[in-house]
Amino acid sequence: MIRTTVYGYPLIYQNDNTYSLPNYTGTVQWNGNIKKFQVSTGSGWSDIDNSVTYNVDQRILPVIDWVEKKMSEEKQLEEKAKNNPTLAALLNQRKDIEEKIKTVEILVR
Repeated sequence: MIRTTVYGYPLIYQNDNTYSLPNYTGTVQWNGNIKKFQVSTGSGWSDIDNSVTYNVDQRILPVIDWVEKKMSEEKQLEEKAKNNPTLAALLNQRKDIEEKIKTVEILVR
């Protein structure tokens, strides 16, 4: 069994309960007893899981609302276009025009 492997920073340890806690915050170990990776807080070990915590800047919320509205509008148009050949043709023309605009933007750079 690997006891302690120290090759540089960050340090990687195999947990076998025979070593002292490293004093480096962020050190990662595999805890074979509980079958999880853990990260050192400097004073203890914390399990690494697949949960994510994040904070959202409240100024982004109107942008998210706008994006959701635009996505909903696009979806509704695509559904209507399935039964309306004229609308389908116009949406295809719009896609063609958007592609041409992108091409011109690339050429004028």
